[in-house]
Amino acid sequence: MRPTETFTVVNADEQSGKCTLAVHGKPIRSAFAGALIDGQYECAQSRHLLCLSFGTVWDDALNIYLVDADGAVLDAITGGGLLSSGAFKARHHEDNALDFSFFSDATMSRVTVSPTPTLHFLLPAPWRYRNLLPMHHLSLIDVAPGVVRV
Repeated sequence: MRPTETFTVVNADEQSGKCTLAVHGKPIRSAFAGALIDGQYECAQSRHLLCLSFGTVWDDALNIYLVDADGAVLDAITGGGLLSSGAFKARHHEDNALDFSFFSDATMSRVTVSPTPTLHFLLPAPWRYRNLLPMHHLSLIDVAPGVVRV
C-alpha cells in the first residue's frame, strides 16, 4: 500500500455529506459518503483504499472504501456520527494495512485489506460495515495504546 493522488472530489454536497469522485479525471457514477478525501492509498490488485470524511460542528464521520481501478466499491466501513468529533491522521502503512486515528479520544485503529473476501461480522464500536453481507475485503481493529509500528 502506498499513498497516491489518483482520486479527486468532483462535487461535494455539504447538506447530504456525499460526494462524487473522479479517477484520473474521469467521473465515477457512484455517490460516496464523505465530502473530503483525507487519504488514499494504492493497494495490490489495482485496488485503492479511500478515506473520506464529513462533519458538522457536532458530528464527524469517516468512511473507508476499498475500490477497484475504475472506482467500483468492493467494500466499505464507516465510523462516527452523532456527537462524534474527529480528524483523520494516518500513522503508518504497509503492504496490506493502514494504522490511523480519527476520533478525539486518540484511539488508534488498523484497517487491513485482504486479497479475497473473508468472513467478518462485527467491528469495534463505533465502526460498522456499510454492507451487511458477512464476506468482506476490509477488517478493522483498535490498536492497543503504546503499540508503535515502524
